Amino acid sequence: MNSVKIDGISYLMTSSGSSSTTLQPSICNLTVFADVSVKNPNAVSFKFDEATTSLFYDDVVIGETLTPPGTAKARRTLRMNVSMEVMVEKILKIPRLGRDLRYGELLVSTYTRINGKIKILNIVKKNAEIKMNCIMMVDLRNQDVRNFDCKREVSL
Repeated sequence: MNSVKIDGISYLMTSSGSSSTTLQPSICNLTVFADVSVKNPNAVSFKFDEATTSLFYDDVVIGETLTPPGTAKARRTLRMNVSMEVMVEKILKIPRLGRDLRYGELLVSTYTRINGKIKILNIVKKNAEIKMNCIMMVDLRNQDVRNFDCKREVSL
């Protein structure tokens, strides 16, 4: 995660002193824009299908997005921009939102599952699945990501 920007967060931040549930979901739109890098340290390329990434806040799915298919070349880093609409009606129902807005930080997590194929010398072809769980603290004031921790599971 290189950077994150949240459009519409000012609607929530201005209500942090009062009950955030007074906001109307139809008035407030939240969009998360993330600049993400995927590092492939392996000696073979990984061609992957479209994948779904889910965004969680307090164990509730508050957003989902599709990432396009592509290829992570061997020993290279693939950089992509991802955007996700946050389901405002869901985030407003989470009791700790007001407190987190007052502190100016949200603890969120993401889950991504990517299916694809690797080819070794165009002879050996293997299906691969990557599952990635990430937890991060988003500083709402400067829209910075801190304490970023990812766990991955690779199956061939």
